This record gives sequence, structure tokens and C-alpha cells, in this order.
Amino acid sequence: MSMQEQMYQDVKAWLTSGMKKKDFVKTKKYDINKFDYWHRKYKAERQSQELRDSNNFKEVMLFTTEEAKERKVLEIELPSGIKITVFE
Repeated sequence: MSMQEQMYQDVKAWLTSGMKKKDFVKTKKYDINKFDYWHRKYKAERQSQELRDSNNFKEVMLFTTEEAKERKVLEIELPSGIKITVFE
């Protein structure tokens, strides 16, 4: 088993254990810094995989101008002039 496979297996075990990280690491032959490195690497790889697997396109519903004004939930205008509007 490679180092990566072993550490990922430990990260998964810790995530499902319900233990505090420091208590979990005390039972291992490495320090918390090494574990943190592999935990970050595991998390980044999982998030990257989820993005690749997910559908990055979202459905956009278009309304008439009047309907849109009624459905507006939040509007933010940045100093640069960019306007972000969130609709219901």
C-alpha cells in the first residue's frame, strides 16, 4: 500500500470515527502536521473530483422585467459598478 493510500485510509477512518483529530493522531506513528497535510490533500482531491462529476450548468429562468422586480431578493452593487442581483 502506498503512502497516499495509507494516509487517505487514515483520513477516512478519522472522518467516520467521531474522534477529535489530536486524539486520533495520538494513536498513530506520525504527527498532526503530517496528518493535516494529507487531510488537506484528500479534501482538495475530493472537491476536485466532485466538480468534475457535477453538472456545471444551472437552469436559468427568465422573467419579464416586471416579474423580475417582484421576485428580487437581494441586490449588491460593487464600487466598480458591477451589480449582482439574486432573484427568488
